[in-house]
Amino acid sequence: MRITRHLTMVATAAVFATSISGIFGSSAVSAAPSAQPALVWLEGELNDNGGVLSFSFDPTITDWGLTIDAIFALNAGGRGSQPAASAATAAVAAHINDYITGEAFGDPGSAYAGPIGKSMLAATLQGADVHHFGGVDLEALSRAALQPSGIHQGRFSDVSMFGDFSNGFGEALNILALARTPGGVPSDAA
Repeated sequence: MRITRHLTMVATAAVFATSISGIFGSSAVSAAPSAQPALVWLEGELNDNGGVLSFSFDPTITDWGLTIDAIFALNAGGRGSQPAASAATAAVAAHINDYITGEAFGDPGSAYAGPIGKSMLAATLQGADVHHFGGVDLEALSRAALQPSGIHQGRFSDVSMFGDFSNGFGEALNILALARTPGGVPSDAA
């Protein structure tokens, strides 16, 4: 499984390096021909595993973040509308609370800023409704994660009994996702 995770990361990096504008630009683009084998491999991994990718240390546990990375790669490579990316998006939506909260492991009422932003960006890129993605309003959760005042004003933060482990990646993902909404990025976050 370690090889699967490594190859997934290599495939994702290859697609990002050749077609980053497919994710952040206004329209999808085709990946360079050299990235096509990586995309085909990634689609095969998703197809063979029910639309998800697993943790390298335990193949019985789904890695929702890695699954979303695969959606990003396929979207960047112009393959976001293909069955593998669509199945992965549907799987993430069906298990959204397993990724954006810690309720499954005893953290009731939690909401993790990075996974919220990452999920919202993936949903947006895939054309899903961010206000009802797996029954969750990701935009509302993202905006609620923004600290309104104090030393962390403008920071997207976790709500968790285990503390706040949000970071710059979560900041970037929330900003990228909110930039695609009619309300845009809150000025404090920018």
